[in-house]
Amino acid sequence: MSVRLAVAAALVGTVWLTGCEATEAPVGDRPTQATPVFDGHTSTEDEPTTDCAKYPVPFDSGAREELAREALASLNPEARLDWSAPRGTPARIDYLDAPLACAPGQDVFDAAVELFASRPTLFHIAADEWVPTTWLPCEVVGERPVFLVLLRDTIAGMASGRDLLTFIVSRVDGELSLRTVVGVYLGAPQPHTATTMRSCHSMADVEATARDQTYEFETFFLCQRTGLVSYTPQPGDITTPADAPVWRWVTNNGVVSMRAVRRVDIEVAPDNVTDELLASTAACPQPDGSLRVGLSVDVDDVTGELLSAQPGLGCIVCAQ
Repeated sequence: MSVRLAVAAALVGTVWLTGCEATEAPVGDRPTQATPVFDGHTSTEDEPTTDCAKYPVPFDSGAREELAREALASLNPEARLDWSAPRGTPARIDYLDAPLACAPGQDVFDAAVELFASRPTLFHIAADEWVPTTWLPCEVVGERPVFLVLLRDTIAGMASGRDLLTFIVSRVDGELSLRTVVGVYLGAPQPHTATTMRSCHSMADVEATARDQTYEFETFFLCQRTGLVSYTPQPGDITTPADAPVWRWVTNNGVVSMRAVRRVDIEVAPDNVTDELLASTAACPQPDGSLRVGLSVDVDDVTGELLSAQPGLGCIVCAQ
């Protein structure tokens, strides 16, 4: 099996804003604060399934759009909701203009999460699963809109990838206001879904999958592509799997399902490194001037399927 590798850049999401210009929040060290957990579940009728007969795991948050619209109307009847039925969460809320209770010295993120948690049937957020990208005191925000980002760290107590919740705040008539919310995320899962997720992992030999491939790397000279070099892991190469999988979701025909994905790093042993590999995207410069050759692959932790591969360990290289 051949896997074609090229230089890649990660894009976490694109947000279109309505009627305002957003600015980046200043970056600072965020104090450590305890955050309460809010449960947005609305039903628990199904029994847990732990045999992984249905995999990828079908996702269920118990969310209902009519309840979400009722909760939104209690914040602002004029707000406009774009609802994602497969994810069971808002894709976008415009003209929200909801007041934020945010005292001087308090973090804007904490105030926003408190508001999100106060409407569990609308946002379906477990507050302890999300982390801010900075720390922003409430008194810093003025009339100019500020664009802020929350990233999901866990889902049902397990590592999570991909989820993103963005929002815009500004002052209106002197009061801090939550203006717009844009989300690409799943709600907190129902207990039966979480139970199944906790059972469905560590079933595949991910290191064997990573080794049993032939990878192709692009080669460059002064950022000009010169060709391809193929490589199959050899004896002496080091494979290092992540301690735990990350749960990622996909949407297929309007249905969301979850996969346990484990990262495996492959470091090519010095004796196996060739001149072609040194000129490829698999070679990463080190602080001492040497080159570390390798790649990272993502493997399904249940089925053993190779999902993706990224050249380089800790860097993206276009030239040697």
